[in-house]
Amino acid sequence: MEIIKQTPKEKPVQSVYAGKRIGAWIWLAASVIYAVLPFDLIPDIPVIGWIDDFFLVSSAALNLIQQECRVSNEHLARIFQLLKWIMLFLGIVIVLLVLLLGTLLMGLFTK
Repeated sequence: MEIIKQTPKEKPVQSVYAGKRIGAWIWLAASVIYAVLPFDLIPDIPVIGWIDDFFLVSSAALNLIQQECRVSNEHLARIFQLLKWIMLFLGIVIVLLVLLLGTLLMGLFTK
């Protein structure tokens, strides 16, 4: 008796990228909604309060560009992926520094 092995069907490349592209659009929409809503990690004080909004929306936009470029140019998509992670890292560091500075200033002026 001979056993026939079936190979699993591979998903077409376009459908895999289409799912990631939809996720990128959702992330961009969610980040824009976060930027517009008054509830933020850092309150929307002019300039200082817009820092987290800027980094979140820009990294979401870079993610969308990366997913759109992935179909046509993998090297360009990797560059945008690197830029996205740099923006996220810088955003986290700068937001933490702003929160630390705010905490230090509050402690300085409340004593």
